[in-house]
Amino acid sequence: LILAFFLVVSEENIWNPGYTYDCPRDYHWMTSTEAYQIFTGRNVGASTGDGGNFEYDTSFEQMTYFGQCGWFGYEWGSRNRHHFRFADSHLTGTYKSAGSPDSRRPDLDPIRNGEISLRVDKFAGVVCVLDDSQSSGSATGGELWVSDGSHTGTIRATEINPGDSHSHANVSYLTVFDGALFFSANDGVHGAEPYRFVAEDDRGRGTARLLSDLRRGPESSKPRYFTGCGGLLWFAANDGLHGEELFVSTGALGFLDREVGDAAHSGSFPEIGGAGTWMTADVATGRTSSSPASLTCLGGSTLLFAATQGRTGRELWRASFNTSVTIELVRDIFRGSRSSNPKYLTVYNRRAYFTADDGEHGVELWSTDGTAYGTKLVTDIRSGLASSSPHFLTPFNNRLYFVAKQDAGRSTLVPRATQLWSTDGITTSKVYDHTESLFDVDFNALDAAWPPRLGSLGTEALFFPARRGGTPVIGGVSRGYARGSGLVPSTQAFAVYDADEYDELSLQLNIEPPESGTLTLTQLAGARIVKGDGTLDPHLMLRGSMLQINNALAHLLFSAKSGFNGLATIRASIADTCENYQNTSCANSMEAISNVFIRQINEPPTITITSLSDNPIIYFTDPDLTETSFGIDPRSGKTIFPRVLVNLTAEPGLISLSRTAGLSFLQGDGVLDKVQVFEATIEDANRAVARLRYSSSSSSSSAEDRIYVSINDNGYSGATGPKEASAILNITTST
Repeated sequence: LILAFFLVVSEENIWNPGYTYDCPRDYHWMTSTEAYQIFTGRNVGASTGDGGNFEYDTSFEQMTYFGQCGWFGYEWGSRNRHHFRFADSHLTGTYKSAGSPDSRRPDLDPIRNGEISLRVDKFAGVVCVLDDSQSSGSATGGELWVSDGSHTGTIRATEINPGDSHSHANVSYLTVFDGALFFSANDGVHGAEPYRFVAEDDRGRGTARLLSDLRRGPESSKPRYFTGCGGLLWFAANDGLHGEELFVSTGALGFLDREVGDAAHSGSFPEIGGAGTWMTADVATGRTSSSPASLTCLGGSTLLFAATQGRTGRELWRASFNTSVTIELVRDIFRGSRSSNPKYLTVYNRRAYFTADDGEHGVELWSTDGTAYGTKLVTDIRSGLASSSPHFLTPFNNRLYFVAKQDAGRSTLVPRATQLWSTDGITTSKVYDHTESLFDVDFNALDAAWPPRLGSLGTEALFFPARRGGTPVIGGVSRGYARGSGLVPSTQAFAVYDADEYDELSLQLNIEPPESGTLTLTQLAGARIVKGDGTLDPHLMLRGSMLQINNALAHLLFSAKSGFNGLATIRASIADTCENYQNTSCANSMEAISNVFIRQINEPPTITITSLSDNPIIYFTDPDLTETSFGIDPRSGKTIFPRVLVNLTAEPGLISLSRTAGLSFLQGDGVLDKVQVFEATIEDANRAVARLRYSSSSSSSSAEDRIYVSINDNGYSGATGPKEASAILNITTST
């Protein structure tokens, strides 16, 4: 297969490794793997502009750019340019030299102390390769895309906000209704408004048409929560006159598109002059917003949603449509003007389930049949006023699943203790009965989806973004400096207030557990140290006035000890010393805590290589990765260890692994591959490469071939993200 490539010269000659560079229409930015497949000529010695230092005759092969096409040697536009970069050059260090023959394989940046030293100067541009999947147009900003699940079947469906990569349509709240796709988008002229899209070819391309300019002009109505119910499309929007209220649409085009017509879907969506979208009711009168949310279709023509009205607060409402739309309150769950704040409305077994607070049970799970009498508390997971705060209600395998917290406890691995629960409407229980199974759910990611639910794969599995640990425990006191200190108010861990502000106070600070860290006071500000010396102490005792102690606390530092991971608690106790009083009844004391969650810093993996003719030895190590686990697999009873990503690229020969057990291949299959990319535990990866075999394709009697090796730890073993190591294994083969 011969692929056409295109070298794009950059105006600037300084490379930004974190920047995405655009390619011309019908091309995409070539990767290093693609480059090794396209450019197969040998590259012995440094690349030059005169064709020297090569093992074969290059006198008749055209140079990449050197001395031609308006270039004077390596210079073009009065700037020196050597390196054309690939899409992953910031990871691999590969480049195509402007002074090498067209067929020469990519060169590499130098490796110093085991790490690639990226050259950002003398940047020439990027290498692009022909790609039919990009034929929908040139680079744009965020737009609507379509995919059939394959690389070539993933294309841009339409361009709503024309322009360059900074012109974003901000497509959101995608909802299928009556054979078309509805969503919110911004075309750069009308602001964020409702749009309708219908595919017009077999690949999914089509035209997005403005449904209605609800807020006339460039301002946005910001439509959201599109929900089909009773043959109508419901959503929340702000027309600029009534605040954010409930709107409904037949899906027909408004007056702005009457000249365009709708030949693609004329049967379902006849033109009706803009009368197909209208506001249902002004629940919160005037410009005040009722802010409809959590829209869900109970069945038939009944829509349930949460809305705010001054008299009842935020409660559960119902909308229905017969010949006209009727809007009414279902039930004032938290009686009076206080809000029950219903959320996560989801239909399960012909009832709508949601979370609400009635003022007596905290935020718990409720259900309704759409009537006041049929709206009831399902279960009180945390009894009394405490809240279990169920989130992300998801029907799955004949039960309703959600995440909630049963108690206020937390572990050193999981500061926010949430668990997976399920109910059938009668019995409610934790999904995992025999393990603690605490985890931190990524609430922001799930709440950003519409509808906000857990992901399900048929009847096989539930998916949700979560992590064990890593979420800091929220705490701290703002504006903690005492009156008259003269310091700018800011946030600090502890602040002291005493009505008798000139009394002598005694403050004790203790770290639990002591092996978690130490405390340092960078300034005393007049306070006296009674216990400790103020530098890396597990325990401290101070004396001074309220002003002096607060000013000292403003300069309190916590330092984690090496090797400790988890939750550390700083316990502070303050007491009067009674030095200004004759009796001991003056003594008053108080205690407070501040929690610190400590995560280890991720250390990079290492690669040890030994070249032994056709049987090289490669060994991966990563000490902190082997100390990390994801618990016990309930099926096998074995510890689940994190997996690494390994990349092996041979030049010019082929490589075979000694075994493939435990490997998940992303490229290649482990036998006679030019490129192998796989995920595995580090132990399985080492077993696979322990007896790696290299098959040379060189025809020379003595040649030095290479295997490019990289390993990525995926960032499982601490903060600062994934770390990678790479190396080059030189192999001398003899024939």
